Amino acid sequence: MNSKSSMRKLFLFISCALFSIIFSNCSGSSSDSGDKGGAGESALTITSVFPAQDAVDVEPDEAVVVTFSTDIDPDTISTSTILVSNGQEQIQGGLAASANTVTFTPSPIFSWGTTYTVTVTTGVRDRGGASAAGDYSWSFTTINAKELGKWIMVAAGWDNGAAINENGTLWVWGCNYSGQLGIGTGGDHDEVHRYDSHVPIQMGVRSDWSDVSLGLHYSLAVRNDGTMWAWGDGYLGDGSTITKKLPVRIGLDSGWKSVEASMAHFSLATSTQNTVWSWGLNTYGQLGNGTAGEGQEIRLPVQIGPDTDWEMLSAGKKHVAAIKADGSLWAWGSNWYGQLGDGTGGDRTVNHDSPVPVRIGSDSDWRIVSARGESTMGIKEDGSLWAWGVNQYGQLGDGTNDAKNVPVRIGDETDWSLVAAGWYHTVAVKNDGTLWAWGANTHGQFGDGTAVDRNTPVQVGADADWSTVSAGKDLTFGIKEDGSLWAWGYNNFGQVGDGTIVDKLVPTRIK
Repeated sequence: MNSKSSMRKLFLFISCALFSIIFSNCSGSSSDSGDKGGAGESALTITSVFPAQDAVDVEPDEAVVVTFSTDIDPDTISTSTILVSNGQEQIQGGLAASANTVTFTPSPIFSWGTTYTVTVTTGVRDRGGASAAGDYSWSFTTINAKELGKWIMVAAGWDNGAAINENGTLWVWGCNYSGQLGIGTGGDHDEVHRYDSHVPIQMGVRSDWSDVSLGLHYSLAVRNDGTMWAWGDGYLGDGSTITKKLPVRIGLDSGWKSVEASMAHFSLATSTQNTVWSWGLNTYGQLGNGTAGEGQEIRLPVQIGPDTDWEMLSAGKKHVAAIKADGSLWAWGSNWYGQLGDGTGGDRTVNHDSPVPVRIGSDSDWRIVSARGESTMGIKEDGSLWAWGVNQYGQLGDGTNDAKNVPVRIGDETDWSLVAAGWYHTVAVKNDGTLWAWGANTHGQFGDGTAVDRNTPVQVGADADWSTVSAGKDLTFGIKEDGSLWAWGYNNFGQVGDGTIVDKLVPTRIK
């Protein structure tokens, strides 16, 4: 809660305390509250509310606080006696009674720019059994938008998102089933997803985040001081598999540069010395340390070999692709579908996995590599686009649905600037700022207004100002040149971040 909100609350409390001697209500409307009929007891009154009647610019994470004239019977507090609505549906959340105060905490948080009405019914009683003479209602409106300046980084996860603002703050939204938002809630595997957030909310108060990556129900991030942090469920790198609802520091080192979370509970990180480290599950050799198999998991980061020239790496479902400083391409881990690109794989009756990094081809002109599911995408220095691995939805973009076990060129264009592999789809940006997509499109993750799969790249809209994209599980995020944040695709847990849980078939701006 910001200082402005705190001052409003303090002012409201003092003013209501003074006027409650004369008036039974501070704001809102209710029936005349005389003696409780039949008992001769004084009726229960409300002495203050927060947010106040007709308050505007209320922060979405504010709690509703109702203060009564006497201590409340907690057994009478429920979502049927204290109702919060946006005019269309009742808002879910948690209720807590303490002495004469009741607090409603929305879950997920309130949406931006929305008017809410709170109704306290006569079902609320004090410890003596007295209730108000009539229902009591008031309304308030949340702030319309969060003016944060430009977004500089966005990451798509399985069913959530995260973005870093130019001011260094980290914002999260979407599913919080395993505490992967890092805001202190979730982690109890609540099937109703009461702890999800349908809009971006700031994670903590720090403004020094430099990198973030989202995996399967967990998150990794790096601060400007080189420390690494993790939260959520699984192998976080802290030596345990205990769910963390808040960020925990991984080790004592302060020389981390970037992090890479996978969709299958293994992770990688690069240091400022350009070494690569890994931890987590290792069934297929995806940790790259020479071992593989059940029971070979590692719970703390370990260095992969002695090399100090790693430039870029990307984690797929069970494999890793990486580029060294000399432009050479490397891969390790699972190779069931040829996703390593070394000419083997694609025959699941034979084990072609590699538990150590292997060089892919002899070319030394690789600039970008991206893996997310069981396929891999790459761009060379000349701007040409390449793909290999699984292809059942056409996510390679070569016009077929056949897997490839070596890099194949996609089209003959030489103007590709960025590519991001998703779980079953791929998105890319050209030098002219246009956006392209292909593969699976069941939930509109292309953003072209359809839900039709494609096995060749199709342009998304006519805009030519896209600067970066990130693809997750049936979900896509993008940032434009003006620093605005956009999202589209699957939205069952609010992972699009627009305040709804309705799929978006076209890019939707996230406030």
